[in-house]
Amino acid sequence: MILQDGMSGNVPVNSSLIQPALERNSFCDSIFSFLLFLPINQINSQIHSQLLFCIVNSCAVEQKMTLAKKEIMKLSSKLFGSEDAGVKWHVAYIVERIMYSCAAFVPNSQPNPQKQTFEREGLLTQLTRIVANANDIEQDVATVGASAIAIGHAYKATNHTDILANLFVRDLKTLLSNQNEKIVEKSLLLSGFLIALGSNTNKISLKQWIPVAVAQQLSLNQNKDISKNAGILLKLLIA
Repeated sequence: MILQDGMSGNVPVNSSLIQPALERNSFCDSIFSFLLFLPINQINSQIHSQLLFCIVNSCAVEQKMTLAKKEIMKLSSKLFGSEDAGVKWHVAYIVERIMYSCAAFVPNSQPNPQKQTFEREGLLTQLTRIVANANDIEQDVATVGASAIAIGHAYKATNHTDILANLFVRDLKTLLSNQNEKIVEKSLLLSGFLIALGSNTNKISLKQWIPVAVAQQLSLNQNKDISKNAGILLKLLIA
């Protein structure tokens, strides 16, 4: 199996070896303890966070719920302090999957059982900071999107509409008219990412702030990357 790590290309991973290891209680505990001990500047995406990514990606929902009760939340908070963009993408994905799993079997009237841990370990602050800086040209689109969705799962927002609208969706239209072409290009990608990963409710929410006419105009832009990304967004908006 080949897993896409989101930042550094395709990384070959034999996921069939992960599942048996998860059944040993000490396996994950040892990994978490080691990474909590290791200085943050020695943790990289090619080895350490990639392993965590594979562990979480290979887990069933019930196993992810078990991981949430271990040190993975504390470890995730630490990893957000990394300067390695690949590490940040991995950990945003990990937190998103963990929070989704924890909320999956809880009635809508009840809060996410890991919400307090999520807040106590500073993950809300970390993720909100990433989302709030979505217009930073150095910020990875997939990391921003996964962070926003993770917050939605943590607070069980219906289809994440309220979370997305309150945090940054309203700003996307402004970002699309930014003079910096890189910001425009990334904002188009982010808009498409949120629609593709979200629901019809997300699409309706985004349409309120990003009229189809805006995407149509940008699809005619002389910058090929902007034109291409605007075309993709346009198809998603009218689908």
